[in-house]
Amino acid sequence: MTRRSLALLRQVKDQAVFIPTTTRTEEQYHRICLGVGNIEYALVCNGGVLLCSGQEDKTWYQESLKQIEGCQEELEKAAYKLTADTDRILEVRNIRNLFLFTKSAEPSRSVERLKKILDLSVIDVFCNGSKVYVLPRQLNKGLALRRLTQRLGGGATIAAGDSIFDIPMLNAADLALAPIDLTEEKDCKKHVIGIEKADVFSDAMLVKILTYCKKDRERGYYGG
Repeated sequence: MTRRSLALLRQVKDQAVFIPTTTRTEEQYHRICLGVGNIEYALVCNGGVLLCSGQEDKTWYQESLKQIEGCQEELEKAAYKLTADTDRILEVRNIRNLFLFTKSAEPSRSVERLKKILDLSVIDVFCNGSKVYVLPRQLNKGLALRRLTQRLGGGATIAAGDSIFDIPMLNAADLALAPIDLTEEKDCKKHVIGIEKADVFSDAMLVKILTYCKKDRERGYYGG
């Protein structure tokens, strides 16, 4: 993150409800210092866990488990397959009974093996570098965004992301920003605005967010 991005992010936090949203676990999230002071809400574990001023909301987590209760058999099947995968280079981790994570020397090959045995109508399988993820389709950042927006009483939503995990969130937001390459993914909706490669992504998207917030204020509506 550039120094300019940090300054812009502090401005955004002053003008909107800033909600970090990540596939990282709660422990991994707490290792990050964003440099913007107290953060009221954060979504971790791909939206399965909500932190309120750094503390886990137990009700949210139980609701997340209920949301994916029909996927546990597929997760168990995936765990068995990954445990036997000869390309695996890390233990298979079950993240809070929400999703699976491991690493593979041949991640694309590991993903293809999983896709052959899993019900892809209820389960998504991704690789990101050497990392391999198995996630219920009902556990994504887009659904988490809608849940939290409803809890907070509605309002305009802005999302920015740079990976395939972010596409459901981008699709669910009123204003969505992503690197130009990500907007070309088949699941990415046309309203997602692409940031050109020549621009520093964090700088460019934060400028656009501040512009959007300013327009909302001029219309007499406060955007969250």
